[in-house]
Amino acid sequence: MKKKTFALGLCAAALSMSVMAGCGKADSADGNADNSFSIEYPSYMKTYDLTEPLTLDAYPETIVSLSTYPVPTLLEMDVKLAAVPATKVIEYPADFEGVILPGVMAGFDIEQVVSLDPDLVIMPISYQEQYGATLEEVKIPVYYVAMTSTETDVYNVIKEQAEVLVDAFSVDEEATKKGEAILKRFDELEHKLTEAKKTLESKRVLAITVAGETSIYVNSASSTLGCMLDKCGLENVFVPSGDATTGHSMNELDLEAALSYNPDVICITGSSTLEDNKALMDAIYAANSEYWDSIEAYKNGKVVYLPSSYVSTAGITILTNIENLAGMIEALYQ
Repeated sequence: MKKKTFALGLCAAALSMSVMAGCGKADSADGNADNSFSIEYPSYMKTYDLTEPLTLDAYPETIVSLSTYPVPTLLEMDVKLAAVPATKVIEYPADFEGVILPGVMAGFDIEQVVSLDPDLVIMPISYQEQYGATLEEVKIPVYYVAMTSTETDVYNVIKEQAEVLVDAFSVDEEATKKGEAILKRFDELEHKLTEAKKTLESKRVLAITVAGETSIYVNSASSTLGCMLDKCGLENVFVPSGDATTGHSMNELDLEAALSYNPDVICITGSSTLEDNKALMDAIYAANSEYWDSIEAYKNGKVVYLPSSYVSTAGITILTNIENLAGMIEALYQ
């Protein structure tokens, strides 16, 4: 423990000197003398008292992201990332040269982050007190991101987040073009969903997550999967106690109550691949086939199986997920 404290102390001293000389490691990202960098916070971050932009004296040259949410947007804009978190939700490019850190919840070591000498760390807001304060103490700028919000749904959390990232990192013509293309995809998806809703908006959906043969959870419209289904125009048959923003997004499935839901379609996901999640559901069915056959949608094959990326998404990957989801459900009625 003393050794770790000493290491952080050394980093603090070195980084304090660096900050006095200027936050950036290079004169400029685009060769200009005025190389200040600023990134706004989305409107929903006001619930965390984060209303002012994070401003640096120079463009950050060593960026560490401890959240997967910003990563797809930044990689598409060719922003160089020094480190990203390990994840099963997205696949990093084969030529990615940065460090893949353990997830914040699994074997995470804050000293490894400090040792990378970052001039910007992007971190989930849920770890602000546990890790963010430590980084800020050694003068490492931290920008916080949220995965959910009581102010809006997951889709709009990601959309607003993409907008501020694109605005901040559009430092040259090429990055600006790529950022504009990302934001255009939101408009294109929303247009496509207008058409999909002509088929889907009258449908009722039961969204469940399987975690084991006796562990089955139902998703409300405020869950990640529930939000995607809502964007497709489907009506969620499960409404938790409380309103859409304060009710639990996922509850253990009440088998008796589910008999009265009468969904038109069932979406099933879990913590693994589509194939593994389907195999688990098959085992659940085999153990209680009479029950599941009593639900017409299941009995009639109006079922869509999904991989773990529908339990938790990663930033703009939600765009592809929603488009694919709408297509899979539409296919059930063609």
